[in-house]
Amino acid sequence: QGYARSYKGQADLTQEQINKLKEIIIWAKEEAGISSENTAYPDYSFSLTWNTYGISSYDSSTGILIKTNDATNPEEYKTTLKLSTEQYSAIWQLIEKLDIEDYPDEYNPHNNGVSTPYMTLILSVKADGLDKTVTVKETVLSYETSNAKGQKFLDVCKGIRDILTA
Repeated sequence: QGYARSYKGQADLTQEQINKLKEIIIWAKEEAGISSENTAYPDYSFSLTWNTYGISSYDSSTGILIKTNDATNPEEYKTTLKLSTEQYSAIWQLIEKLDIEDYPDEYNPHNNGVSTPYMTLILSVKADGLDKTVTVKETVLSYETSNAKGQKFLDVCKGIRDILTA
């Protein structure tokens, strides 16, 4: 099913028009040097909150990146970040490997360890009927753990963080 919208309204597209639009999109991606394997991800959104002392966050549905929410003037640390197709695809590849549904809503990847200062991580994913948030509160300030499942979660969060802050 397809349609086109403008400020005047919405019109249904014929199958022929939909096929032509697909051809144009494929052509445009080839012209831009974007391979189809770089776009092999579902329609999804995610958000990540990370750090200690000055929590940072990103929400792909709004594009809002907050570099720190603990600043004197937090609005000066808020920006819009539009991810490239390659970044969006790379983040999906990380999330897909995680199998986020296997994690409880509240989780500690460090086998219940804590430290001062501590680290907070909150990863939310919405895709194809999936709507999952994993919250890590006040855990050890380290992206390394002896717990294999915990290490996988930490690696994914760190990988996403690295893409967002590159």
